This record gives sequence, C-alpha cells and structure tokens, in this order.
Amino acid sequence: KQDSDVEQDRLLKKIRTHQVGKVYLQFGTDLEKLRHALDWLTKLQHENASRKSTDSVNVNGAPTDTDTFPPNFSICGSIFLPTRKLIAQQKFRPWNGVFLSEEFLGS
Repeated sequence: KQDSDVEQDRLLKKIRTHQVGKVYLQFGTDLEKLRHALDWLTKLQHENASRKSTDSVNVNGAPTDTDTFPPNFSICGSIFLPTRKLIAQQKFRPWNGVFLSEEFLGS
C-alpha cells in the first residue's frame, strides 16, 4: 500500500470513533496531493450525508448501524505566511508532513 492509502485507512478508523469533529490539512506545494485528499474527504462527507438521509432505517424499519459510516466532520486547511524566518526554518528543518518545493522556498 502507498503511504497515502495507509494514512487514509488510519484517518477513517479515527473518524469512525465519533471523536473527530475536524480534519486539518497541512499546507504544502504539492497541489495534486492536496486535491486528492480534498476530493477523498469531500466524498466521505457526501457519502455520510446521503447514508444518514436514506439509510437511517433498514427495509424492516429498524435503525441501521451508525458505526458503518463516519460521523459529520469539518475540513480545515492552513496557509503559510512566508516570513523570512519561517522560510529559512522550512529549508533546513521542515515540519513533519509538510513539503514545500524549492521553487516556493526560493520565491
């Protein structure tokens, strides 16, 4: 499995505990990875909303198991205010999970 698949599996398990209200995306310059993560999270939110509205009871009228799909959660993002100090820090000791391209760091 790719790292992103493992990360998605872990996040889904956490979300299903019903203890997660917000998912924060770290900033970075890999727009493809960001778009993929945003699409996956948005799809998860929509699946949850449609299941709650259509599957709150089964065909026999009994409530469905809410643990089979994740609860509602918000998606939050962050932005990077590129001060000289922060750019220097990211060049030599980047934050865990954050990738900033040389082009970005040099601009």
